[in-house]
Amino acid sequence: MSLTVWYLLVALLGALIAWCWSFSILAPLDSGHFATGAVLAWVHLAVLGSLLTAALGVMIQLVPIAFQAPPLPPSTPLWHLPLHVAAITMMIVGFLNMDFTVVGIGGSLLLLNTGILLGLVYNSYRKARNKTPVHRAMRFAVAGLPFVMGIGVWQAFQLPGTGSALLLGHIALGTLWYWGGLVIVISYKFIPMFTLSHGYEVDLRTTTGLYFGGVTLVATAATLPHTVRLAATLVGGVFVIGGALLFALDLQRMVRVRKRKRIMFPILSAIAATLSLLGALTLLVTAYALGDERIGVAAGDWFYFGGMIPLLLAYAQKIIPFLRYEYRYSHAPDRKSAPLIDEMVPALLSRVGTYLYVISFCASLLYFLFLARFTPVLRHWLALTLAAIGAAALAIMASALIHVLLVGGKRPDLPRKT
Repeated sequence: MSLTVWYLLVALLGALIAWCWSFSILAPLDSGHFATGAVLAWVHLAVLGSLLTAALGVMIQLVPIAFQAPPLPPSTPLWHLPLHVAAITMMIVGFLNMDFTVVGIGGSLLLLNTGILLGLVYNSYRKARNKTPVHRAMRFAVAGLPFVMGIGVWQAFQLPGTGSALLLGHIALGTLWYWGGLVIVISYKFIPMFTLSHGYEVDLRTTTGLYFGGVTLVATAATLPHTVRLAATLVGGVFVIGGALLFALDLQRMVRVRKRKRIMFPILSAIAATLSLLGALTLLVTAYALGDERIGVAAGDWFYFGGMIPLLLAYAQKIIPFLRYEYRYSHAPDRKSAPLIDEMVPALLSRVGTYLYVISFCASLLYFLFLARFTPVLRHWLALTLAAIGAAALAIMASALIHVLLVGGKRPDLPRKT
């Protein structure tokens, strides 16, 4: 079976650890301690161990299938995923010990490993037969990843120029350019594909031009003279929000002309998570403009737990059943009796897990906002309760996805092609 599934399961495990760990770092964040070893380790586990793992795993399948391109070598995940996990683990250990040499070495390994994978993906990407506007726009979002990782390694080794301006650029390019841009671009492919939408009119070029142009201004504003810094940040923020609004309008157009009148629950969840993510990105831009770290932390929590993780859970419920069907039934003699892809994920587990996760996220955000008003004892028990509820939600979603991997039992022996 496709090893992309392993990337998604590792990513889900990373999200589970990040969720439970997050409650132990809320107190230092509330006190204004943003650069502790635990906080830095948590951020990189959440972003790299969870989100990046999922994104790279999906990319291995997305480019060949979505754009009709040659597949990557089958052995790619066998060497990439272990090195990926090892590099991130090294970085986390380095952050926890505040040993930035170890962080830099782990980051360098991660950058090299990711760079080789992106090279293989690009080799497939450039040979695609289905070169749609989404295909062309993908390069802008993905091109930001090596820059973000390179800046991180540069800072870890404390090379010349390391400082607050470079750190802000690292954060802005990571959150806004790569993750925000990637979600926007991919949505122009996934949403029509999963809702069977045809005949819609959208303007991807204007949306991405406005959005990425705004992110460039926001990310580089800290390096500009003080007299124009605020103006550049504000103009960039307006462009980013404008691009996000245009995308939201395009999203509405795509959904409105869908051929499948009933939108399946995972896609409803994906659309809701995407809109939530746009709200988080707007708040992040506001935090950059105001220079308010507390708003930035709340926006970051919303961005990760209220946008990216629900989006990951929603799309995993479409991607894993598709890959299971391809592996188990596509060439099997009993394919006519195969279940529908949309019915492979247990509906009850999917809904319970999703609703429980939404409740735990909203409660955790309120917990952080009113943290100072709680006594230490109440704070402790609330943190344990919220961590347990969120962990249960993620475990339920994981069990639903694992159930998909068992649909149809063992794959029958298929005749070899000659």
